[in-house]
Amino acid sequence: METGLLEKILTRRYGAPKIGIEEGLRARFWNLHNPDDSSALYVGMTWTEPWTRRYANLRRIYGDAYGGYLIKNAIKAALLTPREVYGIWNIDEFRMQPQVQRALANDPDVQYFYLIAGKLDLSVTHTQ
Repeated sequence: METGLLEKILTRRYGAPKIGIEEGLRARFWNLHNPDDSSALYVGMTWTEPWTRRYANLRRIYGDAYGGYLIKNAIKAALLTPREVYGIWNIDEFRMQPQVQRALANDPDVQYFYLIAGKLDLSVTHTQ
């Protein structure tokens, strides 16, 4: 298991996660007793080709997660694999959205992978 930055932040804030299944996928959950502040990361990411090549700069952030939601869907980490989870973009579909395309036109070295409250916000560059 490779712990990513997302999981480290959630664990520091809420404590150890609960393990379970959501939408048929294995997940780690935080703060389930408070539905307005709950978070989940879908886990099982294996960093092999083509994922290593395509998303190497996201590996430290995602760890063994391949996407999820934080703070009751206020923050959504795009799914790195072609799985479907209601309400969370697949990263390839996410990057095709007009707001992401405009941002990429301004700086093609940035990889966008988050949506916060419906707005593009967090990103990482290829060099980070």
